Amino acid sequence: MLMQALKDVGTVVWEPLHRFRFELPGEAITSRVPLLTRGEGVLESASDHGRRERMEGLLRVVRRVTSPAGRMR
Repeated sequence: MLMQALKDVGTVVWEPLHRFRFELPGEAITSRVPLLTRGEGVLESASDHGRRERMEGLLRVVRRVTSPAGRMR
């Protein structure tokens, strides 16, 4: 009912997001991208800094990203 009332008056409700920045060894970054997309994350940029790479983006607060073993990552 609340969501319909907000919609009727033209209010847009946005989900909370976390902004993230990871710096990882270059060989580790490719294994992290599937975890990010499974959690409906958005990769905004990836850059190479020699032997380390940086990923930056957004991740929905309401979702949990778990590894195949079921542990939080």
